[in-house]
Amino acid sequence: MTTRDPDDKNWPADDPISRAAALAASLPADQAARLLADLSAGMAGKGERTAPLRQALIDQANRQRPQRARRLFTSLVHPLLVDDPEDADSPLAMPLCFRRADMGGIWGALARGAFPDKAVEAASLMDALCTECLVDEAIERPEAQAMREKLRLATLVKLNQLAADRTTVEAFCTLANMIREKQHGLRTRHMTPISPQHLTDLAEVLAAQPIWAPAVAAFLRVTPPHAEAMASGEALARATTELSQALLAANLPSATADVLPVALLNRRGAFGSVAVMLAQRGAGKALRLGEAMVAALSGQFQSHVAMMTQAATNTRHEDFPITLTDEIKIRLGNSMNMIDEIVTAVREAGLADVPRLFPILRDATNNLMAELVRSPLQRTSLRYSAALFHRAHVTSDTTDVMFLVGQLVRLRALLRPTGLPIIALNKWRDQLVADVEFAVQKATRLEDGEDPLLDRFRHLERIERLAEVIGSTIVPILQPTSRHTQLIVASRLDEPGPLDGVALRLCTGYVNTVRAEIAKVRYWRNPDMVALAEKATGRGL
Repeated sequence: MTTRDPDDKNWPADDPISRAAALAASLPADQAARLLADLSAGMAGKGERTAPLRQALIDQANRQRPQRARRLFTSLVHPLLVDDPEDADSPLAMPLCFRRADMGGIWGALARGAFPDKAVEAASLMDALCTECLVDEAIERPEAQAMREKLRLATLVKLNQLAADRTTVEAFCTLANMIREKQHGLRTRHMTPISPQHLTDLAEVLAAQPIWAPAVAAFLRVTPPHAEAMASGEALARATTELSQALLAANLPSATADVLPVALLNRRGAFGSVAVMLAQRGAGKALRLGEAMVAALSGQFQSHVAMMTQAATNTRHEDFPITLTDEIKIRLGNSMNMIDEIVTAVREAGLADVPRLFPILRDATNNLMAELVRSPLQRTSLRYSAALFHRAHVTSDTTDVMFLVGQLVRLRALLRPTGLPIIALNKWRDQLVADVEFAVQKATRLEDGEDPLLDRFRHLERIERLAEVIGSTIVPILQPTSRHTQLIVASRLDEPGPLDGVALRLCTGYVNTVRAEIAKVRYWRNPDMVALAEKATGRGL
């Protein structure tokens, strides 16, 4: 490494490279890594000049990842790693996938009891390699790859020994859970314990790792996020078949080839592609992939309802408005898009028709409904009703309420075709429809000394906008024979301003209803209805 000579007059104390190197120590690891990549790309030919800054960035990025031997171990299953839950753990685990915290606990138990010498050797090697490059770069070095293979083989020996003795494997899981809790503290309260099934899955994956890892890496390289589902799904089916044949040739279970589509789900979210493959092969013949899709949907349900509960928490004061930040709106929108993608894939793959998978889907949906009933449905219903009946002006949270109601209506529309139980959402929407009808009845009932007619029409416009959110309209509710409603609509027709948007739709719909009512009577016509129809004709309706 090139270091600065204090006596070198060419590098003054206020040199920008020196100042940047000093500031690098305060950067988060991800920012340090990005700056290092930019530096390597943009400072070609100036290696000696920028060496102090480069080394400072490497040191800072690696300093925040001290468990380098553990990172070397977990890189064996890198495409199958999933993030740890922030809140409650998902009730379903994706088959063949491993939480980072679980792998940390398993590594700790292995390093402590199975091969402590190899663990120390791996730690020393990674520390030496990380003096001149980042952790992820060090893992790709030949000496690190050779060490990782030793760890894989030693782990397989230990896991096979554990599988033969129930008492020993339970003791190992207890130790792994204790280490996980020590590493992650209170966050482990939300995580399901490491179980013997985790070790069985890990043994299956590690046994075939030299065969599936190159195939998964190659497929992920050529499959971008949001790839076209049909073409990608067909390519996935071919690649999975080839991997299955390679595993059979190596005397390994062909079912382990499931790691390829599971890794694609985990890393690319390619639910449509996996759905195409399942539809071609038959969902009933690939239950583990079906379980992976259902587990992903269950986890997304849980994440979404947690955000909905945060946005619409019940309060003792019903008049307290709902306030949404732009961030939570974006997160809810993205989450709903993900649910849309997964539910569509589940339907296309025919998972709801598989007898072993439907009960799992049903339970996931029931859990979702139970959580929605506890807070979001009740809270949004109350605030939606307040927006409907507040005639004086728009309530302060009307926009946010409409957003949340729209999210829930969209969720209902997605789940209805699946045949899954959404009774709570159906009752909630039925109540909103009833509230809309009652609000229209109150808005079109005139009494002495109340609002001007034009204000009543503006209130009807607000009700119509709220009805649109739940996929409804108030036009069929407006009574053509009601004198009060006729006067309210006539007041808007008399207004000299242009008719457009909701006002145009309401006036046009109501006048057409009036004309249809007039046409029903051959020998006698209501003069007020005729006058309203003629007034509408004069406005070009």
